Amino acid sequence: SHGYVHIMKAKHLSYEEIIKRATPSNHVGGYSFSTNVDLSRKLGKYPFYVDSLRKKGLSYEEIIKKAKE
Repeated sequence: SHGYVHIMKAKHLSYEEIIKRATPSNHVGGYSFSTNVDLSRKLGKYPFYVDSLRKKGLSYEEIIKKAKE
């Protein structure tokens, strides 16, 4: 939002740093992803595949390994 950018600029962050903070990315098992749906897509699974396994307590590493089996 406009307010977020304003606050971050007041903290002397560059626009590049603000964007990086606003769009976190995970790097696990050779995959980069920003959301569970994004990882599901990259694994070739249905959109809520990762989310459903995370709710069962599996780690991202376990989910990636399971998807490759």
